[in-house]
Amino acid sequence: MAVQSRLETEVSSLASTLDACVWANVYTFLSPQQCVKHSRISRTFHHAVVPEVLTSAALARPELVTSFVDLFSKYWRIAVLDVSDKERLFTEELFMRFAQALPSCSQLKSLSLELPLTLSMVRALAEFIVSCSGLEDLNIPNSSLISEGSKPSDELHPSSKEALSIVAVCVADCPELRALNISGNAIGDFGCESLVTGLQQASKLQVLDLSSNFIGSVGALALCDAMSGLRALKNLNLSGNCLGPEGIAILMQGLEPCRCLETLDISANGLRPQGAAVVAECIAGFPQLKSLNLRQNWFGPEGMALLAPSLPACQALQHLNLSANKMFSEGAEYLAEVLPCCASLQVLLLQENTIGPGLRPLLCQIIRCPRLHELNLSNNALRRDGALFLASKLFLCEHLTSLDVSNNDIQDAAVDVMAAVCGSSLQHLVMKANRIGPIAAGLFGPMLVACRKLISLDLRVNAIGVEAPQLVQYAIRSPIRNVNIRLNALTDAEKTRIQKLVTDANQRTHILFK
Repeated sequence: MAVQSRLETEVSSLASTLDACVWANVYTFLSPQQCVKHSRISRTFHHAVVPEVLTSAALARPELVTSFVDLFSKYWRIAVLDVSDKERLFTEELFMRFAQALPSCSQLKSLSLELPLTLSMVRALAEFIVSCSGLEDLNIPNSSLISEGSKPSDELHPSSKEALSIVAVCVADCPELRALNISGNAIGDFGCESLVTGLQQASKLQVLDLSSNFIGSVGALALCDAMSGLRALKNLNLSGNCLGPEGIAILMQGLEPCRCLETLDISANGLRPQGAAVVAECIAGFPQLKSLNLRQNWFGPEGMALLAPSLPACQALQHLNLSANKMFSEGAEYLAEVLPCCASLQVLLLQENTIGPGLRPLLCQIIRCPRLHELNLSNNALRRDGALFLASKLFLCEHLTSLDVSNNDIQDAAVDVMAAVCGSSLQHLVMKANRIGPIAAGLFGPMLVACRKLISLDLRVNAIGVEAPQLVQYAIRSPIRNVNIRLNALTDAEKTRIQKLVTDANQRTHILFK
């Protein structure tokens, strides 16, 4: 009792400075902006059975590191530790004091450090990590592991090379490591080569995030050497790199042993049609693949003609992102031909493809996808004719619950879409930036009341104007929970009227208009 009483006193004292949140058996220290405040910390302290109950902690205020370190080094075994310093307030001196207390965290399972790391800081961190045999999750994204001013194609600066070699040793010395995130560090091809020795030893690794690292074909070749030992890998993120057709060919060959792969993100890699052919040839080798992200690879119609026929072979595929691939109408038709054979598909993202007239064959096949519940068709030049056709088929999409048709210039055809929603299963509808005017918006109100399943409606960046207060009035009376009408040319008088309607309502409906 004496120990717990003293601990309660110290936590209460620290809470006045840290705005600490305490609930159940988890103590989380956050910045004041993020924090849920309690009037008396002692009200929830009774949930603590033993002093060693700090299982999760997030430190967002570097200047409080001393108080934080004193407490967790005295009493608690931390399982999850997240240190974020996006404002770059964490000095090297503060970090060293912080690192000195880390050895007391012998039970640490997850460590996340999103802050600039110097070579000295990496060395200090490594001394702790190699002694933490139970570490399962290591995240060091956006940590400036590469010296400022260096280019991805450059030979690594000696300090950068040593930092990455130390990280590789840490990875190799964590036998239980399940997840590794080194995204946003611009490690380039040479950095990949430095990491390989560690990855080769991470036999239990299931999640690997190397996104936004300027990795090209040389780096892909280095990764291939490591992939043979990563047979447990389930999630690989290489988005925002520079693989190109040559790099993806090398990578896919190296991934052959990873038969457990469930999520593959190779978006924004400049694959082009040649890369699409490589992906098409190899994805059948991943029988458990559930999520495939190919966004922004500029496949074009030619690439879609090569890729589409291979998709039905992925029988487990649930989430497919083909946005920003310049498929146009022709590419959409190639995709339409195979969609009914993708029996497990639940989410299909096709935004920014200028599909236009290709919507007709595509939608005729989408209605034959029994499990598809989310469809994104934003920024596809559908215009009025496309919206009218969509409205005519929407009631046949029995399982569709989320639809985004933003930025398609559908104008008054939005009325037909809204009318179709009334008889559909749709729960979330996004029609922002469609030049919807006050006349069309004036007809929405009664329809909202009739839409028994609609939960949220996004009408941002239109021209609703004078009809906005009436729309809000109907929304408050309808089953809908969220309506967004920001950026709709509202006058101060209209905003005042909406504010009064919202204030007088029962707050069941959330209206965003400012």
